[in-house]
Amino acid sequence: MCLVSIRSCLRYQSMLRFDMLEQGKEADEMKSYDELAREQKVRESSFLSDVGELTDLEADLGQRRDEILFKITTEMEDTKNALNQVEQLGQRLRKYLDRLRNIYHTLSK
Repeated sequence: MCLVSIRSCLRYQSMLRFDMLEQGKEADEMKSYDELAREQKVRESSFLSDVGELTDLEADLGQRRDEILFKITTEMEDTKNALNQVEQLGQRLRKYLDRLRNIYHTLSK
């Protein structure tokens, strides 16, 4: 029975040592406040950089939108002017056709 208790004590002692070693490793692995603060600043600056890029992208998209709207407006005006010219040409051609008919009727009598 003495051997069993000695073995148990040795096992318990080795388990305590292992546990203490693990706690020491965890303590070594833990970062200082300054390290954590530096890492946080890096993350924040990266985030702010991304936000800045998004803001620039939004401004670029707004400018591009304005350019496209201007081009569409210009194209609409050009199309309207071309349509007016076609209508005027149609009216002139009708008048010319009427004159030709009148001349034809006059000459054919």
